Amino acid sequence: MDDFNVILSPNDKRSSCSVGRRCSFFGDFVELTELKDLDFKDPSFTWQRGGMFERLDRALANDAWVTAFSNCLVSHLSRIKFDHRLLFLSMGLNSTILEADLLIF
Repeated sequence: MDDFNVILSPNDKRSSCSVGRRCSFFGDFVELTELKDLDFKDPSFTWQRGGMFERLDRALANDAWVTAFSNCLVSHLSRIKFDHRLLFLSMGLNSTILEADLLIF
């Protein structure tokens, strides 16, 4: 989870004065490493300035992590003092994880 300051699709931006463009460098990296953009709970955008809204903050994971934590959900919390919304990751732990499994992040 991080503030990547780039968008992955035109749907990640809403503005009356400019069009959202995918950051090819970051997008290509996400595709090459086969990372998944984790599901999130509204609102859709994590950053706002004036009438411009963008989803700059996101949580990414590989298939093993998504399988181990299939019930996780990212929530975009209210903006307080900053122009970015904080992300909250609810793990919803999956009962199939064995105690002997070691997950390294």
